[in-house]
Amino acid sequence: MIAVLTGELIFPRTQEGNLLWQDQLRELLQTAGNSPETWQLYRENRFELKTSPEEALRWALKIDTCMRTHKGMSARIGIGIGEEGTRTSSILDNQGEARQNAESAVKKISKTQQSLWLKSPLTEMDSGLNSGMELLMALARQWSSNQAHLALALLSKPHYSQEEIAGLFHISQSAVSQRKKRAHIDPIEHYLRYAQDLVQKRLGQLILA
Repeated sequence: MIAVLTGELIFPRTQEGNLLWQDQLRELLQTAGNSPETWQLYRENRFELKTSPEEALRWALKIDTCMRTHKGMSARIGIGIGEEGTRTSSILDNQGEARQNAESAVKKISKTQQSLWLKSPLTEMDSGLNSGMELLMALARQWSSNQAHLALALLSKPHYSQEEIAGLFHISQSAVSQRKKRAHIDPIEHYLRYAQDLVQKRLGQLILA
């Protein structure tokens, strides 16, 4: 099984001429694989990404956080988990279960106030994860641009020590600790690891059933 993220990037008129976010988002997506097979930006403000089911929620939060490093910007993301179907040279041409579930998740978002929604073959799992991610996104909406920069680095490099993160931002370790606390990074990271373990376990049970 795979996960497909289908998203719409939200930005105010004041950011319409800002192309820096495109470069930063491309740089982030390139760490997932090659375009257009693994990811693609299109229509100026839309994207798709293929990743593993276990990493889907982390990727969704990383992309939203990348956008939040720019004032007033964010993302609405539908996550679909399922079979890949026939592999294609472009992710936009794929019509497998995962991509169809991602499109269904996007439709759900358009009818609600949510900015993130997950759909998989496991409805009960989806319900719990969607509730948890709603709380995480509420925290993310409170971040300043500087907090989003730090959050993105921590989400992208969870194995980095506090000393290494401090070096990236040229600040003290105590400053990193304070910023992490204000941005609630530790509970967010704990939830993402819980979600990763849950998805891996439940999908493993589904495959063996």
